Amino acid sequence: MLCPHNALARQKCILDNGKIRAVFNSGDTFTIEEIVMDGHKVAGSGSFAFWDLTLLGPMGETPVYRPKVARYQGAVKTYENGVQRYCFTWFLRLDYSRGNYPLRAVVSLPDDGDRLYFNLETELPDGWIVTNVKYPELTLCHPENAKVIIPEGWGLEAPLSAAGHKAVYPTSSMQFVMVHNADGALFFGTEDSSGSRKVYGVDGNVDMHLSLDVPASEAWTSDGRFTLPFAVNLGFDRAGWEHAVTHWYKPYSYTLPWGGEERKIKNRLSTLSPWLLQTEGWVRLKTVEDEFDALDKAADLLGEHLSAHWYWWHQIEYDTHYPEYLPARPGFAERIAQIHRKGVHVTPYINGRLWDPHSESYARDGGADASARKMDGTLYTEIYRTSCVVNSVTCPYTKTWHDKLCSLVESIQTEYGVDGVYIDQVGCTVPVPCWNPSHGHPRGGGSFWLEGYQRILRDIRREHLRPGGILTTEENGECYSDLFDMMLMVNSLNNDHLGPLKIVPVFPMVYSDRIITSAFTALPEVLEVGVPSTYRYAFAKALLYGAQPGWVRAFIITDPKFAAEAAYLRKLMDFRSTIHDIVLGGEFVREFTPLGANPKRDFVRFWEDTAVLGAEWRDRDGKPAYILVNTEAEAHKVLLPKDALHRGKVTVPPDGAIVVR
Repeated sequence: MLCPHNALARQKCILDNGKIRAVFNSGDTFTIEEIVMDGHKVAGSGSFAFWDLTLLGPMGETPVYRPKVARYQGAVKTYENGVQRYCFTWFLRLDYSRGNYPLRAVVSLPDDGDRLYFNLETELPDGWIVTNVKYPELTLCHPENAKVIIPEGWGLEAPLSAAGHKAVYPTSSMQFVMVHNADGALFFGTEDSSGSRKVYGVDGNVDMHLSLDVPASEAWTSDGRFTLPFAVNLGFDRAGWEHAVTHWYKPYSYTLPWGGEERKIKNRLSTLSPWLLQTEGWVRLKTVEDEFDALDKAADLLGEHLSAHWYWWHQIEYDTHYPEYLPARPGFAERIAQIHRKGVHVTPYINGRLWDPHSESYARDGGADASARKMDGTLYTEIYRTSCVVNSVTCPYTKTWHDKLCSLVESIQTEYGVDGVYIDQVGCTVPVPCWNPSHGHPRGGGSFWLEGYQRILRDIRREHLRPGGILTTEENGECYSDLFDMMLMVNSLNNDHLGPLKIVPVFPMVYSDRIITSAFTALPEVLEVGVPSTYRYAFAKALLYGAQPGWVRAFIITDPKFAAEAAYLRKLMDFRSTIHDIVLGGEFVREFTPLGANPKRDFVRFWEDTAVLGAEWRDRDGKPAYILVNTEAEAHKVLLPKDALHRGKVTVPPDGAIVVR
């Protein structure tokens, strides 16, 4: 990406391809004067940092450089292979041996492009590395009545606010954020196949600010030069956020190592676990003594296509002493064998990331050496309200953690006859920069976290997973999707810091054809019977998004006062078994609101929605299919979208679902 040594211009710099026009002021200081995309003004004149670089020097120096403490030199324009570029240069004064080290921020526009691209590099003295980079930091026009979409879980929508919003990848499952209103959708994303941690920031304080914040890997600095190893892109889509996702990100997802054509479910039907393909719903339970009878009853109520996640099956106190799960509680193996006779499959829970530093195994098995370390050498520690004990974050790149997880998965299956293992926190929690020099990976951020889990989980699948067994994780970081058989979608509404939230189907718009999912969101364990039903809504939405519904506690769904909810879940499970050509290998197109006799209801814990819910899909053969789910005990006559082939009214039966093809 090196800029040619042309004379640096100090004048207006313009990139223009007829679709996008970006004007930069390259006088004594750098500013963006205007960005217009598809006739829509995205940015006007504004002052902002544009970049922010944190460095580590050989004597422990940790300076933070921004444009105001660097010397702006001007810009060079180039044109090559159909791409216009401006390279804006600043000098960093890091030592006296050479004086000035150029930092180059490059903005590119392909002739046929509908997005701007941002790259960054800097030269450094010997012994220096970049530890964190914020780039680009953009001040843009504040859109009226705008909402932010973050691809966390299924996708979250919240009002644009001054408080700000952060999407932390890969906890936030895909590499972008969007801001949309009636004018269209602004898309801010990256194209990176390494799984590196990234924080996409949005805030709406007077102007709107977008930023990308990345913990850097020392591997990104080589031979005295740091290079951000991926491009950041910015686009505006007048057709709206749904079109932006399917036009820009979905095609890109097929180029990623975990998202290619070979990952399509329809191409893997013969290799996926048969019982997973036949599972239509889930329950969850805790302990062995107290809840097994409820699981037994749930099997009778919900049928043989039921599966279960089992928590606290081990003797240690809940959420403590990780990873000392063995031995199990007395009677666990016998109950697994018993429930198998009713056709129910079970995956017990373990945590794939945390090690209790006060456990015996932490001292005995080298936990301290395997822990991820901050730059100052201290541990990353986390406390959860389920136990209130201290946990340390373990580095997945270490052989110690690799061997620990491989041994656990094999032992749990062999000793208790379970049908796989549910490994929590791999797909739902953020990687941390690790500065432990003994782990064998480049220090800082970067790809090592994903590479560590790839090594662990691929070895588990190859050497330790029993035939027909599955691996599940919580949530849906895309870069882990090829390592697991199913992704459990339960954390979408657990982010109070984001403000008022609504779940929107961003993830199925991209990955419905390649990833099997279950549940809609975590359901409360204490809930009174009400109309409209919280449970019905969650079951219905999971089905619409292609997931295996349920994930309700076994003792709740078998409680007589929830008999109607149990019957409803059974109906949806039976219906789902008839549309495998849609939900197992088809493609989710969009969610829609059926018109007609479709009253609005205020679903407790969620939001206002209609009694009958709808989603458009394409089946495995690419043919359109419209799924309609009724959350009420009375029939409703509704209309499909205007562009559907079916023009008449459709009757959706009480407590039921239909598909219109």
